[in-house]
Amino acid sequence: MPVSGIPDTGGGGGGGGKNYIGPLGQPSSAGGSGILVVSYIAVPTNTIATWTSILGNGGTSDWGTATNWTAQGTAPPDAAKAQTIFGTAGTTNPVDLATGVDIHSRTVGTITLNDGQDVTIQSGVAGSNLILDNGTDKATITTVNTGTGRNHVIAATVLLNSDAEITVAAPDRLALTGNFLTSTKGLTKLGAGTLVLSGQNNYSGGTLVNAGILAITSSSALPDNQSLTVGAGGTLIFDPSFSGSPVQGLPSIAASSVAVNPVPEPSTLALLITGLVMGFGAWRRGKK
Repeated sequence: MPVSGIPDTGGGGGGGGKNYIGPLGQPSSAGGSGILVVSYIAVPTNTIATWTSILGNGGTSDWGTATNWTAQGTAPPDAAKAQTIFGTAGTTNPVDLATGVDIHSRTVGTITLNDGQDVTIQSGVAGSNLILDNGTDKATITTVNTGTGRNHVIAATVLLNSDAEITVAAPDRLALTGNFLTSTKGLTKLGAGTLVLSGQNNYSGGTLVNAGILAITSSSALPDNQSLTVGAGGTLIFDPSFSGSPVQGLPSIAASSVAVNPVPEPSTLALLITGLVMGFGAWRRGKK
């Protein structure tokens, strides 16, 4: 019986065996029994790239320079499901998605921020965006902590082509200071550390705080009229001058006040968001 996509050359071996072209272009012949054994080697298709640029040693801040990376696969990483690693001590920081005058957006599936040093990822050239796309899997941003707290920043504008899970280890803090462009995807906060959102964010897949602190520093950081769920291990804080700890008198949502509900009722969401906005406005007026 012919194998789909592999030519049947006919004949071969006793008992009506058939010849096929193997994975490396070599004939593979079934023996007298007519049984064909096919073997192949699976080749990884996803890039795994570590930022290893060092200024003064030939390195630059440009994401698009292949020699700034040590990669299994294609460098520089710029494709759905690409895996990237930053934070090696002594490497070039900040990292620019583009340099010069040309706009270059970069696409990755995962970002890991190690604790060798603080990491900042920025546009470099206005209009250069960070696109999180991990195919049918969730895109991830993860901080790794082995004892030294780090302050990481992603200052570039972000587009979610996949739902995103952001895991911040304690006592790390990760600030996403750029805007989130319009998309239908959502964001989940994991880990005991602190995620700070500012800018104008327009993803519509909802925000879920499962653990740690989500700090909001602007009234537009949570998308309007979208779901917000704070789980048993999570805390939401509104604070334009957030420094890592709650401000007394500031409206916040603690674990005991909001039950986990992945699909809240629209009326509940409307009341929740209205209450948060009113509380934030009242607090701001009181500070003047």
